[in-house]
Amino acid sequence: MFREIRYRTLDGEKLAGILSIPKNPHGFVLMMHGITESKDEYLGFYSKMAKSLHDNGVASLRFDFRGHGESTGSSLDISVIGDVLDIKASIAQVRKYWKRPISLVATSFGRADTNRRLRTTSRLPEPSSHRPSHRLRSNIPKTRDRLG
Repeated sequence: MFREIRYRTLDGEKLAGILSIPKNPHGFVLMMHGITESKDEYLGFYSKMAKSLHDNGVASLRFDFRGHGESTGSSLDISVIGDVLDIKASIAQVRKYWKRPISLVATSFGRADTNRRLRTTSRLPEPSSHRPSHRLRSNIPKTRDRLG
């Protein structure tokens, strides 16, 4: 039902994720946790969501951002650009299994980074929010030109 995976980002960090693909899925959700959390999110929020999604025919990938959980990197080196690279690598993993639109769920600071990534591509939907950090918008550097 659930399979642990490891994959690399463009700058060489190794991310840890948990992939769930039910038989004949009809959707795919990418889950992005908040700062100081991990791929399971606070009180197992994402692990419970992944099980419910799987039981209802929806695939999912939840992963640890760099410097969190089982992924490489230090919490001292966390940055918006690094998080965007993590999201790009995670989307690439999803694309190995799913070519149709991806649903995104982002929590807390993961929401801010997801918004930044969405502004660099028009092919992804607006993510749902859980405890979004709205005030971060003015503090996030413009990365569109650097990430393409």
